[in-house]
Amino acid sequence: MNVRKIFIVALQWACLSAFAADWAGEKSDFHGFDQFDFQTSELQCRVVVPKSVAEGNPWVWRARFWGHEPQVDIALLNEGFHIAYVDVADLFGSPEAVARWDTFYKFLTEEKGFSTRPVLEGMSRGGLIVYNWAAQNPDKISCIYADAPVCDFKSWPGGKGAGEGSSGNWKTCLAAYGLTEDEALVYDRNPIDRLAPLAEAGVPLLQVVGDADTVVPVAENTAIMEQRYKALGGSIEVIHKPGVKHHPHCLKDPAPITAFILKHTRPVRVACVGDSITFGHGIKNREKNSYPAQLALLLGDGYRVENFGVSGATLLKNGNKPYWKTKRFKPAHDFKPDVVIIKLGTNDSKPQNWQYKEAYISDYVALVKEFQALPGHPEVRICYPVPAYPGRWGISDEVVANEIIPMIDQVALQTGAEIIDCYTALSDRPDLFPDTVHPNAEGARLIAEAVAGALR
Repeated sequence: MNVRKIFIVALQWACLSAFAADWAGEKSDFHGFDQFDFQTSELQCRVVVPKSVAEGNPWVWRARFWGHEPQVDIALLNEGFHIAYVDVADLFGSPEAVARWDTFYKFLTEEKGFSTRPVLEGMSRGGLIVYNWAAQNPDKISCIYADAPVCDFKSWPGGKGAGEGSSGNWKTCLAAYGLTEDEALVYDRNPIDRLAPLAEAGVPLLQVVGDADTVVPVAENTAIMEQRYKALGGSIEVIHKPGVKHHPHCLKDPAPITAFILKHTRPVRVACVGDSITFGHGIKNREKNSYPAQLALLLGDGYRVENFGVSGATLLKNGNKPYWKTKRFKPAHDFKPDVVIIKLGTNDSKPQNWQYKEAYISDYVALVKEFQALPGHPEVRICYPVPAYPGRWGISDEVVANEIIPMIDQVALQTGAEIIDCYTALSDRPDLFPDTVHPNAEGARLIAEAVAGALR
């Protein structure tokens, strides 16, 4: 191991050690991970720290029944998630419980740098706090995993339907909400009643249920939620366990649950493949003002955008600088993108390159399929080149508009790749092209807006 690698490993270890040491309170072991029990704002709290923190500092917010059926939590700790918990026992998702969650959320996101969009995990009665907090904070959630969740307190602990109910817990629940029984029976702020904000925010839901559950009957809880959420246009998946009662919770193999969570928490990786216009040639402070950099700002925290532009690159394999042979070609693969934006063609319009135009469509199809065949099977979007006014270095706007763009239409038909029209986005704006070929920061912003609009 060379000195540089030793330094990097030491720095990573120091950062992780410092992060773990930053937690006060009692330290213990949670299935091989460090657990810290502490107080903040007089709340009893608990956090388990992963051995290596994932990008974006993601976390699972566990509601109730700490440590029960921990297989999802363990799997996500191994993926770099923190697991967090604050005590709201005997509050049944009441306004007081929601207020405690508000305090804990502020502490973790503002003081500890946790992601502003946690995963909510609620088992059984934990469904009440998970969904009641979510209804008031729909923009602060990446996804929700609920297991045999209570979605209506009239079902449990009320026992006002087919379920067994619990008279003692029902009294405690009424006291927590400050309701009489008559008031509780017409109460319209249970999770099944407050789904519209979640659907509007596009929060994906996963619920795991035992079909023979007599404690929290599916028909009175998850089935109603599923029907209503779908009617609102929301995304909900339900995993049914035939013949299973309220217990055991979770799945023996948590893979379907962890896959759902990872799908909705990892940033969408966007690879911007292109030439000098993608690279940001001529743009002052291109690291902040190139179109990929501005695209990252437009898309927000849920995306990670990388610039793989190479000045002078051509799409044509026989061009004077084929993208295939540049030093950014392999890194674009290694990035493991979820989306690839290809913007090539401007340099192909040069006479020395366009003499090979018969291969343009086949070469473009091959490049698109190259990325589509990556293990993650990313979506590939292909861009019309921007105009040239009129162009320099042999770059021809006439070739771009009259020959290359129609060929890109053919590539889209053959590959299924969607087209992003960057040509129209910058038409009639020669003022944004100081050298007649490369757009300035404002022009890059228009490209970014076109791409962002296509991705949303």
